Amino acid sequence: MNNRPSLLDFIGNPATELPGRAVSISDLRQEGMFRQLCRLFQQHQIDFCPIKGADLAWRVYPHGMVRLKCDLDILIRRADCDRVWRILTAEGWQTPYRYRLKHHEAVMRKLNVSLELHTRLPNFNRVDPDHVWDEIPAVDGSRHQLPLEMNLLMLFNHARGAHQWENGRYLVLDSYFLMQAEGAPDWPRLEALARRFKVSTPALLFDAFREYFPPEWLPETTFPEPVRRLFLELLLTPAPEAGNHELVMSSGNRFSLQWWLDRLNGMRPSSIRIQTRNPSGNYLKLLAGYWQVGTGKLRDFWQLRHGTADAGLRRRLRQLEAIEKIITPK
Repeated sequence: MNNRPSLLDFIGNPATELPGRAVSISDLRQEGMFRQLCRLFQQHQIDFCPIKGADLAWRVYPHGMVRLKCDLDILIRRADCDRVWRILTAEGWQTPYRYRLKHHEAVMRKLNVSLELHTRLPNFNRVDPDHVWDEIPAVDGSRHQLPLEMNLLMLFNHARGAHQWENGRYLVLDSYFLMQAEGAPDWPRLEALARRFKVSTPALLFDAFREYFPPEWLPETTFPEPVRRLFLELLLTPAPEAGNHELVMSSGNRFSLQWWLDRLNGMRPSSIRIQTRNPSGNYLKLLAGYWQVGTGKLRDFWQLRHGTADAGLRRRLRQLEAIEKIITPK
């Protein structure tokens, strides 16, 4: 007899707390557009790999509507990026901007559906992005699929980096439904892949939810009880409301070399255009945008030079730093 407590009971009442449980016209539209994109990439023999919600919603969840998706995320090869852009533009996908972030291209939209083309797996920043394709087999023509171990690594490190664990409930449910569909991970292989790609393993996630997962899914690695409690609180407690500037000026690495480089990166012309809604041309407006954004950053810098005064935010930032020290690969 299964005496494990219910995972859904632990993380909340799914009928009231988990987005995407209600019937959603948005999901139907997203699914239709996703299938069109798959056919388009297949037609043009473009290697592609759906990731995150685009991969999991209609493949491992009971229904795609259960998994809320802000956009469709699809990994492509860097060498195909310009070609894919031209093909999608010809098919009616649009964006007022053309820029490249660390992980993905500018968001494209069609019929109220958003698409992010990734050239790098989220937070796989310390290796050549082309190398990950060695571990992503084709499953149907030019369509590829992340193996279970790579998928778990990607989900965990995406939650760690881009969201700073604010999407903790999605991380838990994504991992749960993925393993329910594909079985237990090969932990030695997962750990070898983590070393190869210099990312963190999700061992702490599974240990923190040890009571809620079948024992055959669990790694041998365990953590002290205070660490498990800290991670659970970080994962499941809503983050204090704060502006991005407040987070930036209160981070533990503020004023480091990388911190300054990141701030300067936000002053690129493409970034200024996005912040001031000036897609192209209009260089006088671009110059005015530099003044507007620059003076705003200087004001925030001065007001928050000693960090935030919000005790709840300071506590969360300390928790983030503590967990980072534990899970960061040596």
